[in-house]
Amino acid sequence: MSLEIKRLIFDVLSQKEPVNGPAALRKIKGLIDRHACDLDAVRSFFLSPETHIGNYDGLPVTVRLSLEECADFYLKEKNLFSTPLLKKIGRGGIFKAGSKIIKSGWILKEKWSSSFLGKAFISVGRSTIFGCNRLSTLYLDAIRVNIFYKAPLLLWLIRYTKADASYLILDYIKNIPTHPHHSPVFKLPGINTIAGAMIGIDLLPSDNKLYFIECNSNPGHSTSRHFLFEEGDVVCNHLVNWAVEKGYSRIVFYPSNFGPSFDKEFEDAWQEISGSKNIELKIIDDPYIGSPCNREYNRFFDYARPDTLIVNGRYLWGPFSSFIGMKGRFDEEIKIHNSKAEQNDRIPIPRKIDLDSPVSLDHLTEDFPNMIIKNIHMDQAKGISLYRADKVPEFAKSREYVVYEFVKPDLIRKDGSIEQFVHIFRCYLLITPFGPVYLGCRKDVSGIPIKKELPFGKIEEIAPYITNICIPEDYSVPHSPDENEKCRKTSLTLGRIMYQNLIEKHDMTAQFRFQKKQGV
Repeated sequence: MSLEIKRLIFDVLSQKEPVNGPAALRKIKGLIDRHACDLDAVRSFFLSPETHIGNYDGLPVTVRLSLEECADFYLKEKNLFSTPLLKKIGRGGIFKAGSKIIKSGWILKEKWSSSFLGKAFISVGRSTIFGCNRLSTLYLDAIRVNIFYKAPLLLWLIRYTKADASYLILDYIKNIPTHPHHSPVFKLPGINTIAGAMIGIDLLPSDNKLYFIECNSNPGHSTSRHFLFEEGDVVCNHLVNWAVEKGYSRIVFYPSNFGPSFDKEFEDAWQEISGSKNIELKIIDDPYIGSPCNREYNRFFDYARPDTLIVNGRYLWGPFSSFIGMKGRFDEEIKIHNSKAEQNDRIPIPRKIDLDSPVSLDHLTEDFPNMIIKNIHMDQAKGISLYRADKVPEFAKSREYVVYEFVKPDLIRKDGSIEQFVHIFRCYLLITPFGPVYLGCRKDVSGIPIKKELPFGKIEEIAPYITNICIPEDYSVPHSPDENEKCRKTSLTLGRIMYQNLIEKHDMTAQFRFQKKQGV
C-alpha cells in the first residue's frame, strides 16, 4: 500500500498549476480510484510522510518545490490572506473599526475612569474582530466550492480526506518561503530591513548547571526589569546596541499578543535608551489586546521603510513558533545537539518520564515533588501540575501533556532568613535571518519559601517550586556578571539550535516567490 500511496502523492504533486475545487474533486477521485487507495491509507500519509515517500532532502526537486508551494499557500489560508478579498474581509474596514472601538475602551478606562463603559467598549471591539475572523473563515469555506478559487491540488486532497496536515506543514516540509504576514523572521533585500523573533528562555540553576526548562515566542515584559541595573533595561540596551552595530536607524517592536500590554512607563524607558543612541523606536500594539497607551494598533508588520529592525514579540501560527512554543518539540532537538556536542557545550534538560512505567522514587526527598506535568500549549506557569507519586496520573497520558522528572533546583536564602527559595533565569534572544543575538537576562526569585515536607500525591500549592514573574509574590533581582556570562553562553547555544531549524524550515530570501502566481 505504501508504494501506491507514494505514486498517488507524486501524481498529485505533478499538478503544476493551482486548480479550483470542482476540478480538484474530479482529479482526486480519479487518482484515488486509479491507485486503489482507501481514505484511511491516504490520511496516514499526512501523519508520517517519510514512511511513504522518504526523507524530504532525498525527494526530487520538482516534488520538493510543489510541497513548498503547498505549505506557503496553507500558511496564507491559515492566516486568512490567500486572496485579496479574504484579506479585506478579515483585516479590512470592519476589523479596523473593531480595533478603534477597543482603543476607545482603553481611553474610557484610563483617562475618564469609566471602568464599566471602557470594558464594554473593549468587549464589543474584540467581538467585532472575532466576528471578522469568523466571517473570513465562512467566506473561505464558501469560495472553495466555486470555480474561481484555486489552490494546490495537495491541499484539496487534505480537505477531501479530512486529514490532519499539521505534521506535514510544521515538521516535514522544508524551505518554505517566508512572508511578512505570517513569518516572525524575514529579510527584505535591497532596503536593509529585517525582522527577528524575540524568544524568552527559562533556565533553572541546579547542581551548578543551567537546565533548559522551556521557551516561548511571545515573552512578557515587566517594568521592574528596567530598574535592576543603572544603565536601564538590559533587553532594550542589547537591542539598541545591536541595531547601531548593524546600521539600523529604526526599531519597530511588536510586544506579546497574549498578555498584558507594554506599559507606558516601560515605553518611556525604552525611548530614553534608544534616543541616547539616535535610534528611532516605535511600539505597535496588537489590535485585539489593545493598550491604554496612545500607540498604533496593527496586526501586520510595518516593513516598507529601509534600515529598520523589526522585533516580533508576538506568537504567529506557523512552523517556527510551533517549534519554539509547543512543549517537548524543542527538547528533542536539544537531545540531538547533546548527542553530537562536546561535554561543555551540552544543555542539561529534565528527563521525560515514560508514561506507562513506574516512576522511580530513588531520589525522592520530603521537600520536593518528583514529577512536573505541563500542558503543551500553555505558558506563564499555567497548565502546570506537580506530583510526588510513583506513577503518572491518567489525565497526563493524553497528547495535550508532557511529563518530566522534577529537577531539584539550587536554593537561595534571603538576608537574615533560614527559609530557602527557588530562583530561575529568564533569558532573551533575538533570532534574526543572520543568527541568534543575546538580549540579556533577569534573575527571578520565588516570594514563597519551599515547604519542609510535602504530602504524597498532587501538590496543591505550586508557587514555591515554580518561579514566574506572573506569580504576584515573585520578583526580580540583579544578576552577577558570572551568572550573566553563563546565561549568555547557554542561551546562544540554544539560539543556534533554533536558528538551524529556522534556516532548514524556511527560505529566508524568497518572501514573494509564489506571490505573483497567487495574486496576493
